[in-house]
Amino acid sequence: MLRELRENGLAWHVEIRIEGHTDNVPLGPNVRFRDNWELSAARAQSVMRILHQETEIPEEHFAVAGFGEFRPVASNETESGRNRNRRVEIYIDASIQKIQ
Repeated sequence: MLRELRENGLAWHVEIRIEGHTDNVPLGPNVRFRDNWELSAARAQSVMRILHQETEIPEEHFAVAGFGEFRPVASNETESGRNRNRRVEIYIDASIQKIQ
């Protein structure tokens, strides 16, 4: 399929955005991260590295962001809610583009 695209002057293009999130529980004093924001960014970056190694998609096709506790999907009042808020989300934007 990729060969056919190239033969027709087209190329497959992908952008992958990886977002890290945490619950709102402050980190303890002996944690290597300064705060939840830094932890969420590190989580996203770890996932990006694994995806890059496993897929060989060039690093310039990835974007990484950490949102800390600021975009919860559940209440932080319960353990199950906090578990849901500790997550990494991956967004893939793939398209076929004309080769310049």
